[in-house]
Amino acid sequence: MQGDNGGTASDPRLKAWFDSVDLDKSNSIDVKELHRALILAGLEFGMNTCALLIRMHDTDRNGTINFDEFQRMHNFIMSVRVCTLRQVSPCLSPQVTWTNFCLILFLIW
Repeated sequence: MQGDNGGTASDPRLKAWFDSVDLDKSNSIDVKELHRALILAGLEFGMNTCALLIRMHDTDRNGTINFDEFQRMHNFIMSVRVCTLRQVSPCLSPQVTWTNFCLILFLIW
């Protein structure tokens, strides 16, 4: 399946996750729905960070993200996570969680 996600095939599990948090079945998710999705994934970002993630990946600027935008956002978060775990984690103090570090990255982006 090809979409507007850089030509990569959609992961059916990611689509199922997206559909499960699209509570109003609008085929797009808003800040509250994204917040819920990230909590379900174990990423406890605040509402402001979720709003920032939407602004970063909302290519049509309608205030929500559709599945293709969600998939790009997911790829971005996973890329940041991989880079963080490979290169930065050994340098972080125990008090700095991966979530807090990502929040810092998003705020400087």
